[in-house]
Amino acid sequence: QVVSGPLPAGSPPWAPACSMTRVREYCVIGHGLTGTAACKYLAERGADVVLVGPSEARGAHGACYDEGRIYRILDPMECWARLAEKSIHRYEDVARRSGVEFHEESGLLIFGVEDAFVQETRSVAAKMGTRLEEFPPEGLARRFPWLRAPAETRVGLFQA
Repeated sequence: QVVSGPLPAGSPPWAPACSMTRVREYCVIGHGLTGTAACKYLAERGADVVLVGPSEARGAHGACYDEGRIYRILDPMECWARLAEKSIHRYEDVARRSGVEFHEESGLLIFGVEDAFVQETRSVAAKMGTRLEEFPPEGLARRFPWLRAPAETRVGLFQA
């Protein structure tokens, strides 16, 4: 049921001029990558679901632009690395089913000092069997000649 007319007193200025009144089983907040996926899978299971939030079509508000989406398996926290790995392995199926090619592998480079982040990331990658190339500063400059890493850089980790 769609109800249109003047806004009730006290409505925020951004509220729409008409509102839809229908009770849904689920309301997913956030029109980004995670919210869209949650809505998709709920709907596929027959749930009555609505997705609420600004569309990314008007420009994402982070590092997630279509084929330029930033993603990584490399992470110092194993739980996040495993979730990312499972998600990334589904990209091909999602692209096939949606008809939208949204991913092109380009790798991920992390560089900096030999700190806990780098050590834990290296450890999680080894534990998971994630393909990882490691570079000392001079190797980093040879492999990525267009990159000018800060002078304090001591290591580079590349997820290819």
